[in-house]
Amino acid sequence: MLVDLGLCLFAVVALIQLGLVVDYYLVNNRKLKFKITVFLALGIGTVAIAQMIWGLFNLKIGRELTILASLGFFVPLLIDQKLAKSLVAQIGGLVGDIKAIRRPLAFWLLILIVPVTIATFLHTPWGDDAYERWLAKANYFFVDGQISKQNLYLAEPNDDPVLWPLTASWLYHILGKSSEFWVQIIPLVVFLLL
Repeated sequence: MLVDLGLCLFAVVALIQLGLVVDYYLVNNRKLKFKITVFLALGIGTVAIAQMIWGLFNLKIGRELTILASLGFFVPLLIDQKLAKSLVAQIGGLVGDIKAIRRPLAFWLLILIVPVTIATFLHTPWGDDAYERWLAKANYFFVDGQISKQNLYLAEPNDDPVLWPLTASWLYHILGKSSEFWVQIIPLVVFLLL
């Protein structure tokens, strides 16, 4: 269970790091504006687009490739010193801001975040449509190792968006298994960051 939790947290941090890299190099012309919610959204979107492109070329996605790619998202921090220094400086500034509001922050952690986290993992994920549509497609993508014409339209409705299934299948690949329990960490993190 701790290994699965660690892998889930690694997956979320890797998505945030990918978003940071995309934002830094492609959106903001090598200027870091630390917005963790934007980074997560960009990371999720980039992974979804990459999986769609791999599907067009019938390339399979496996656990090794997913973990290797996720580790690769951190390489720019090792190579680009300007990015690394800017990230450390901005995180240091955030830590200073958090220290200044320590008591209110602790209050909100107890009042809001802890109950929301507990409630998230005490019930089934999202509801019936999650099982019939999103998690079903995520399982198809995970088992097949790709998005394809055959598995894209197995779950009705055919025109349902695939962002959540692709994100869930990415997490499944990192975990090495399909897990309806651990996939709940993605919407939880999105909610907490919002």
